[in-house]
Amino acid sequence: MSRNRRYCCLTLALASSAGALEQPYQAISQTKLQQWQGEGFFTLNKDWFSNHDGSGFDANGQSLAAQLSEFSYSYLLFASQEIPLPRVRYRLRLWRYPAESIQSPALSRIELSRFNLGPALHKQLVLELGEAHVAPLQEFGEGPHISWRFDMINLYGAPHVVAASRRQFGDVQASTEDCLGYSCLTITLSPPKAMPDKPLDLPTWQAPYRQQHGVSEPWLLDTLYHTLALANLEPGDSPDKPLLEILLSTDVEGNDPVWHGLARQTQLGDDSLSERWRELWVWPGGEVALLGYDLCHPDRQSDCQPKAD
Repeated sequence: MSRNRRYCCLTLALASSAGALEQPYQAISQTKLQQWQGEGFFTLNKDWFSNHDGSGFDANGQSLAAQLSEFSYSYLLFASQEIPLPRVRYRLRLWRYPAESIQSPALSRIELSRFNLGPALHKQLVLELGEAHVAPLQEFGEGPHISWRFDMINLYGAPHVVAASRRQFGDVQASTEDCLGYSCLTITLSPPKAMPDKPLDLPTWQAPYRQQHGVSEPWLLDTLYHTLALANLEPGDSPDKPLLEILLSTDVEGNDPVWHGLARQTQLGDDSLSERWRELWVWPGGEVALLGYDLCHPDRQSDCQPKAD
C-alpha cells in the first residue's frame, strides 16, 4: 500500500465541518495571510482548507487532530495529495504569531517542503560505482520538489487550516535552499557537535495512527516534536526566524530503508543555551536511536560544560 493510501483514512477522518472555520478565518488579518501565501505559491481554494479543519473524532470521542503535532498533521495533509517518492527529504518549519485582538486567534505557520533526493543519489552512486552497477534512475524516483504552506489556528484543542498554498520548483532552486546549514540536496547531514551528544529515551506518548512495520513518517515527526517539549511553545522574539525546524530523510542512506531526523529549536528564552538539537535514527529491523545536542551562547560556554561525576 502506498504511503498516500496508508494515511488516507486518517486524513479523511480529519476533514469535516466546513463551517467551523468561518468566524476565526475572518478574524485573521487578510494582509498577513496574503503575505505568506506568495512567492510563487498557488493559493488553494478556501473550500479545500475549510474541509480540512481537524474536527474528526476517534472511537473514544477524542479529536484526532488534537493528538497530532502541527508537523504530523501537516504531513498527513501533504501525503494525502501528493504522489509518493522513494528517496526524499522533508523540511518542516514552524513560526508562531500572537493574537492580534481578543477576537483573533494566535496563528501558527508551517512550511513543508519535500526535496526529491533520488536523482542526486543516483548521480553520486554512478560516479562511485559505475553506471553498470546502479539501478536505473526511475528506481530512485523522478518528480519535482514541492512546498506547501499552511496557516493554522488552534480551535477546540486541535489544529485547523485557515489558508494553504502550494508550489513546485526545480533543482537549481532546491540546491540553494537551506537545510540546517546544508544545501537541501546534500545526501548526508549531521548536527553540530559543539557539545558531547547524549542518548535520550524516546518520549512516552500514544500515536493516534497505526504504525507500519513499527515506524511511520508521522510517528517520527511527533517523536522529535515531543522530545523537545514544544506543547506550549510561545511566539519568538525574531518573527522571521523559525522557532523549530525538522528535517526527515527517508531511504537516502544506502539500499535499506533508513530514516534520519534532525530537529533544531531556537529562541529558547534560556540565558545559557542558544539552540537545542535532536537527532533520530531508525534502521532496518526497527532499531531506534535518539540523541540530544545543546549549543551555548558564545559568552556562556562555561555554564554549558558537562558536570563532573
